[in-house]
Amino acid sequence: MRTKLLSVLILVSFILASCTAAPTAAPAPVAAPVTVKETVVVQQTQIVNQTQVVEKVVEVTPTPGPNPEAVIPNVEPNATITFWTFWLSPTFDQYIKDTIARFNVAYPGVTVKWEDHQATFQDDLKNSFAAGNAPDVINLSVSEGWVSDYATQGKLLALDDKVPAAVKGLYFPGLWNEQLVNKVNY
Repeated sequence: MRTKLLSVLILVSFILASCTAAPTAAPAPVAAPVTVKETVVVQQTQIVNQTQVVEKVVEVTPTPGPNPEAVIPNVEPNATITFWTFWLSPTFDQYIKDTIARFNVAYPGVTVKWEDHQATFQDDLKNSFAAGNAPDVINLSVSEGWVSDYATQGKLLALDDKVPAAVKGLYFPGLWNEQLVNKVNY
């Protein structure tokens, strides 16, 4: 009797296990919105009781929308940007290269030339300022006081009226004002 009862219990557990819902797959990631245009192609027209019935086929052709990372308007086409960093290579090579690749997708046609200067950074920068060919973008250390030095000499571009509010909003709170010199961001 126990064997039959045990067999029935095992059978019922198999049945119940097979009746449970199969695990559902995780939902697919939602794609970014795509701008589309609709083209209507009339395939067939017929008259039914003096009412025209039109069957249509809609062809949807995706058109490229703006890249969500392209937040700076009116970027000069085919521009070259020289970007200098201070002692970030080789530790941050992959990060810098990935960031430049994302930038190139957001701003096709713009070339970014990255140079990492190490022990000679300060001399290289002073020489480039003196020669009139300073880099377009410089990653300067706040702790070194270089931003203040170069800004007060008029060698850096004030950013407050150059950077859109949308870009300023991407910074962590307070970080945008980290490079203030005489209440101006550099």
